[in-house]
Amino acid sequence: MMILDYINIFFITAYLSIMAWFILGWLKNSRTQKADVLSKLSVIIPFRNEEENFANLIQSFNQLNYNLNLVEFIFVDDHSTDKSYAVLRHELNKTKLFYKIIKQKTGKEGKKQALITGIDISKNETIITTDADCTHSKSWLMEYNNAFCDNAQFIIAPVVNNKQNSFLGMLQNIESSMLSGVTIGSAKNKFPFLCSGANMGYKKSLFQQLKPYRSNLAIPSGDDLFFLDAIIKEKLTPTVLDTHKALVFTKPPQNYNDLIQQALRWSSKNGKLQAKRNFWLSILIFAINLLIIPNLIWIESSTSYFFLLTKFSIDFLFFSLITLKFGQKKLLFLTPFIYFLYPIHLLIIFTKSFFTNVKWKGRKLQTND
Repeated sequence: MMILDYINIFFITAYLSIMAWFILGWLKNSRTQKADVLSKLSVIIPFRNEEENFANLIQSFNQLNYNLNLVEFIFVDDHSTDKSYAVLRHELNKTKLFYKIIKQKTGKEGKKQALITGIDISKNETIITTDADCTHSKSWLMEYNNAFCDNAQFIIAPVVNNKQNSFLGMLQNIESSMLSGVTIGSAKNKFPFLCSGANMGYKKSLFQQLKPYRSNLAIPSGDDLFFLDAIIKEKLTPTVLDTHKALVFTKPPQNYNDLIQQALRWSSKNGKLQAKRNFWLSILIFAINLLIIPNLIWIESSTSYFFLLTKFSIDFLFFSLITLKFGQKKLLFLTPFIYFLYPIHLLIIFTKSFFTNVKWKGRKLQTND
């Protein structure tokens, strides 16, 4: 056998095992009971330079199927340099939402500091976080209320990109859907890999107890994964909202360079987490996708057909389950194209990682602090 055959057998076995585990987790039932009461909620939205997104954000809040008199919306301005503050106030003045807009003090920079500020001034025990470039399903808060009334302490929920008609947009939609599948599948198996601060909830007392940002404030991003890291360290079990009624839709990167920056920013956090499960999953995903290239070149290898067919089949099955739940069936037709193009995308990210300064919201990502 060629050395490629041994490599194929090793990686496809590992990939098949982890993907089967994700799929089994995805298929588990995790529905919570409908609550008899509505809780008071604090929704925290940290933002920086988001002036073009506030109109859609506030419109989605106004359409929420919840008693909004029970909700305080706390917006924390992380030193915006555009007209975010004025635009946000203008949009909010057209609503009946109960809100606060806080400007961060000099010396307190970054999303984590903004979240700490918002949590400190919140009046309610139940915290939900989202981002300014998001829109929300109408039952978003209702699904959180049901889970919190069912004794949830830390809640993970899915985030997908807004539907895009361009090929790049569809690529991002597929990637974000797969990440949501990994998020939900692993969390249901009580071994969570991912979560997103754009759609996350927790008890204020839990945040104050764990202090998840105590040792990583110098890293501008990663508020969600560092909190999840603290949850894992304490051996706590997240609650999962896997219904489309809890979906949050986020604005994807608008060009390929922004997409590369996003990918580099996400990957840069893995080495700082105490739980190394994300690091090893990233290595596996990177290797298994890159192996598509040599297997296409040396297609005569005895395991190449098996490798290519097995990987495509398991990916297609997992993605089919996700799209059926989230109503994105049209994206299934793109999976054959993405299957062959994604390895090239990963190679570009890998190459760029050696020559690109990772930035987030105009700030250099300080990964070595």
